[in-house]
Amino acid sequence: MAYATIADLIEEASTELLLELADDLDSGDINDAAVQALLQDNLDDAAAMLDSYVGVVYALPLASTPDVLNKYNSLYALYLLYLRRGQVPDALQLAIDNLLRWLRDLAAGKVQLGLPAADVPVPLSLPRAVVAGPQIFTRTSLRNL
Repeated sequence: MAYATIADLIEEASTELLLELADDLDSGDINDAAVQALLQDNLDDAAAMLDSYVGVVYALPLASTPDVLNKYNSLYALYLLYLRRGQVPDALQLAIDNLLRWLRDLAAGKVQLGLPAADVPVPLSLPRAVVAGPQIFTRTSLRNL
C-alpha cells in the first residue's frame, strides 16, 4: 500500500513533468487510465521499497502514515519514473542518496518515524535465555571414571 497518492505525486512534481515521464501514448491527459496506472504502479513500487526498511523496525501495515513517508514515497516514485527514461537529474539523485541513507538509519534504529506509542510494535522476536539446573558432570566428578 502506497504512502502517497497520485495527487501527492503531482504536488511533488508537476502535471507537465509527470506527463513527460509517464504519458507513453501522448494523450496529454494526466487522468488518462494508462498514465494513472503507471503513476500508481510507481507509487506502489516505491512504497514496497520503503516497506523493506520500515518493516525492519515497525509492524506493517502502519496504522497511520507519517509525513516523511508520504514525501519519500512521492520522491522515490518520481525517481523511478525518471529511471524509465534513462536520465535522473543530479539534484534528484542527491535527494535519493539522502533518502537511502535515512532509510538505513531508520532500519538501524538511529532515527524514528515519530509514531504514537500504539504504532510502535512489540519486538518481532523475544530475547532467548537458556535455563538449566546445576551442573552434574564436572571435570572433577568425571576424573575417576
